[in-house]
Amino acid sequence: RLAELSACIAAIQTKSLEFHVENRRKAAIKLHSQLKHLKGLKFVIPNDRENDFYILPMIVNYEILGKFNFEIANALRAEGLEIVISNYSDLRRLPAFQDFYKHDTVNIDELNKRSFLGIYMCGLDFNPDSTKLIIDTFEKVWDNIDEI
Repeated sequence: RLAELSACIAAIQTKSLEFHVENRRKAAIKLHSQLKHLKGLKFVIPNDRENDFYILPMIVNYEILGKFNFEIANALRAEGLEIVISNYSDLRRLPAFQDFYKHDTVNIDELNKRSFLGIYMCGLDFNPDSTKLIIDTFEKVWDNIDEI
């Protein structure tokens, strides 16, 4: 049972939740629109459901880039982008990957090891400056992909 003070705090935090989720959605859509042109990077966003973008999932194409997901994640982190992940402990639970898993069209474990790249969207309070910084960082790494 919640004490009155705890209940009041929870009620106030709940009111701001939708704002934060909507802010993440807008940032994810902007990131997708500005980064989808990058060679060898594919965004995996389900079209048929509402997404709160806990993680913005992507697939790195090794055959095109000659780089694995962890190599690119390390380069992005070296540029200061700490919210990039190259492994997700239960990838098959992310909504964007459930169809792959359900229809057995790809080995999820292999995809996670070699190709999965994500932006941890809950790790930052997005604003236009932070979104632009992420875009600029991705573009810088892609411009220098051969040096990784």
